[in-house]
Amino acid sequence: MTLKWSYHVIRLEELAAKRGYTDNVALISLIGLCKFEDPKRELGLAVERIKQEADNEEKRQLFNILISLINDKELAKMIQEWSKTDEFIRSLPMAQLFREEGKEEGKEEGTLKTLRENIIRVC
Repeated sequence: MTLKWSYHVIRLEELAAKRGYTDNVALISLIGLCKFEDPKRELGLAVERIKQEADNEEKRQLFNILISLINDKELAKMIQEWSKTDEFIRSLPMAQLFREEGKEEGKEEGTLKTLRENIIRVC
């Protein structure tokens, strides 16, 4: 008996973010690696899809994955702004730490670094 395995490499950085809205919520958490045409809309849809999950722990983990993979300053700023007003995002310990450090740093360069450090502390 021979086992054959085939696969296709998917380069997320080449995929349009709008294609990331599938029924598989785990894939949606990887959207931060994709390219965005309408960042506010596409990231917002990803966040809303994750919020539909019934299990709060799973929501938290998926959201942490989403945040930790964002490499774009504009997207990071959106998350920071949403953490001020969105009940779900605000309830996450990661978001609380992010808001506190974001206020202290006050610099665009520190946004992504702060996000990643907070994810590591919370997880």
